[in-house]
Amino acid sequence: MRQLLLALCVAGTGCAASSVSVDSYRGLYSTHFEGIPDRAVICAVVRNTGEQALSWVQLRLHSESRLGAVPASWRSSWLYDGELGPGESVALSFPSPPVSDSVRVEVKRAGHGRPPRSGRRAEAVSSCTETDLYDLVSHFDVGRTAPNREIHGMGGWSPQEPDSVN
Repeated sequence: MRQLLLALCVAGTGCAASSVSVDSYRGLYSTHFEGIPDRAVICAVVRNTGEQALSWVQLRLHSESRLGAVPASWRSSWLYDGELGPGESVALSFPSPPVSDSVRVEVKRAGHGRPPRSGRRAEAVSSCTETDLYDLVSHFDVGRTAPNREIHGMGGWSPQEPDSVN
């Protein structure tokens, strides 16, 4: 399988993961009823650092949690199916991600042409700031009456904190 993937990349269908970077990512989750996890939001800013336009980017989300009785770890694949020109960046949201203590977002592969069939859909959003995430988590709380609601940052936040994308 790896040989086939390598052959497709070399043949020009594109797998330019090295020309794509994750500039930043962040996540929040809310708790209620004595700290029981409720909802999560995660976003990432992805940049095409290459010289060719891309028509899709596949990302890997690593999530680790000690929120329950037993530590758990997840890996999930996410696909952004949209144009990303050279030097351009896009803020992406991960709808209904896992609630976890820490996350890491990495580029799995990217290219042009037909996108991979696997992966949950990542959605383009206007920006990926801490304020945006707090607003979104707070929006989830509208009309809810659960006591002791709290919002927590997921560890593993990237060190850069850009407010917008170009």
